[in-house]
Amino acid sequence: MSIAIHIFLSFLISGAWIATATWVAEKHGSRVGGLLVNLPSNLLVSLVFMALLRGTDYAAQAAAAVPVGMAINSVYLTIFNALVLRSLALALAAGLAFWLASALFFFAFPLSPGASLGVYGAVLAATFLINEKILRISTPPARAKTWSTAGFVLRILFSGTLVASVVAVSLLSSPWVTGVFSTFPAVMTSSMVILTLTQDAHFARATSKVLILSSANILVYAAIVQAAYPKLGVWAGTLCAYAGSITFVTILYPFLRRLA
Repeated sequence: MSIAIHIFLSFLISGAWIATATWVAEKHGSRVGGLLVNLPSNLLVSLVFMALLRGTDYAAQAAAAVPVGMAINSVYLTIFNALVLRSLALALAAGLAFWLASALFFFAFPLSPGASLGVYGAVLAATFLINEKILRISTPPARAKTWSTAGFVLRILFSGTLVASVVAVSLLSSPWVTGVFSTFPAVMTSSMVILTLTQDAHFARATSKVLILSSANILVYAAIVQAAYPKLGVWAGTLCAYAGSITFVTILYPFLRRLA
């Protein structure tokens, strides 16, 4: 299967997924929306096509870099939350500048799987506490929105284009670089922009706080991919990884309901 088809499917799947997740968030609240947004979409597509184009071992090696990528994303979301009340453009610019600088650092200095997981754990704890105790982000109610087919299609086009662009770049490098780059916060960014514009900055911040905590779900998916792809192949391995991801989200949801 060609790279062009890979990129097109990443556009279609991720765009539709993000459009649906942000719409559900608007109807059912930031907790449900944050969980849905963080179910694997662009990472799923990226790892599947890495396996098809470069082999299951390559995809499994790339998945080992996911924890450090998600650690960077947790700080990115925290920067966004700290600044978005002042300006959406400033929040995105500062967050993405941090992401790029951090990614370039880790491109040059790869970590072992254990060290990558340790960095993620420390960053997750720190950023969640900052959002909860310092930024004091609470969960506001969503404002009802009238369904708009045109608006839904625009969400697909915006988010799908952003994700597909990232996926295209991620196919050109070593497994470690590809793994880190495959966690580029395209899904998070497009979701935050959509929710800021259609709800408000407070609702986007609440969703972002849930994204930080539920990012562990992405690690569950990546860990199962590392173990399952070389042994079970891409399709069975993907089904196992997604089943594990959904199971984790189901377990996590009762805890998230107790958040402020």
